[in-house]
Amino acid sequence: MRNRASRPTSANAPYQGVQGTGCSRHGEAAACLTRDLRLGGLRLVPSSELVARVIADVPSGRVITLNQLIGCLTQRFGGDRVGVRALHAALRDLESKAVAALEHELEPAVPVWRLLANNLTVDPHSALNPLFAATRLRAEGHCLTRDHGRWKVCDPGPLH
Repeated sequence: MRNRASRPTSANAPYQGVQGTGCSRHGEAAACLTRDLRLGGLRLVPSSELVARVIADVPSGRVITLNQLIGCLTQRFGGDRVGVRALHAALRDLESKAVAALEHELEPAVPVWRLLANNLTVDPHSALNPLFAATRLRAEGHCLTRDHGRWKVCDPGPLH
């Protein structure tokens, strides 16, 4: 089996940007849409700036789940689906920026604690301390419980 670099140009189409989208692998704020030859349609490869825009729009007292984030990204920036690996890389980047801001006693620019798993739990593997996220959510008026060792929002109210 040949590696990706030696494949014909047409096989590289899923990894090349669509004309006019400003696709960049270096974190530009422009939406990057790629052709998805395996599943068909267009795949959005979100940068941390695109993800930050959506999360920043979630008002205090509300939360957004991962599936809702994916839906908002495809609705606002186009595409039929979202590249999950790129999304998780963008989320890790935003979480590490929030941790760095907190270490310098600054308010994080993006309220990443408002992003929950689809089962309304705080991600225990986040770079942001789950207890910090739970404390912030509780301060914003959410009811939290412990569910199998994870913080869970028991009454999320209207989701974003």
